Amino acid sequence: MDTPTNTIPEGNPTQETIPTPPQVPLGAQEQQPMPTIKSPKGIFRHISGRTLLLIFLLATCTGFFVYIALVPQKQNLTTLNIKPTQTPIIATAVLTLENVKSTSAAMPKQITMQLDGKKNKVTAVQATISFDPKVIAVTDIQTGSFFAQPVELVKKIDNTTGRISYAVGIAPTAHGVIGSGNVATITYQILPTATGATTTLSFLPKTLVTAEGVAQTVLDKGVGVTIPLTTPMTSPASQIKQ
Repeated sequence: MDTPTNTIPEGNPTQETIPTPPQVPLGAQEQQPMPTIKSPKGIFRHISGRTLLLIFLLATCTGFFVYIALVPQKQNLTTLNIKPTQTPIIATAVLTLENVKSTSAAMPKQITMQLDGKKNKVTAVQATISFDPKVIAVTDIQTGSFFAQPVELVKKIDNTTGRISYAVGIAPTAHGVIGSGNVATITYQILPTATGATTTLSFLPKTLVTAEGVAQTVLDKGVGVTIPLTTPMTSPASQIKQ
């Protein structure tokens, strides 16, 4: 194929003939060679087995040291969450109502509230006692000698419903008391309209005994009393326990 040329008209000797650049077929410029991409398998083919083994050993050692560093921290966190074991509290104190036998008809009729605190350092006693208001009338309740410096906290007598609410404790600067003794003395009288041979006074569930270092009651049980409605004569040796 001859290359076309631009011919200068005759009679103009100053112009030269300029060759026309060859024409590239359509689509020939777009056909460029694609770069060759090596696959991962091809890359690992160039790494020796010894090098791969070294990489594996380094990865294993790194994982081991990371595990060693994290395990103690996890154990410390677990230790902080452990709650101290609390020693169970065993209630051992006993409250008992005891009738004071009269030596004469003129002697006031009384009942003592005796406490056996066992080994507890008793700080206060709260007693709720029920009785039959149709049979007896409670006239008074006085603090006994169990506490050296007693402080009366509650003193209420209800002869309509038949309830005694009484609470006594130690002074703010005093220490708990260990041992047994008379917490309070109840004075009562038998009503003329009373019938029957006996009547009973009992502790109600709200009764409790508090002690040093214990957040709940240390009272094991409260024992009531059954009193006769007649006045038996006894010797002077039977007196109020102090």
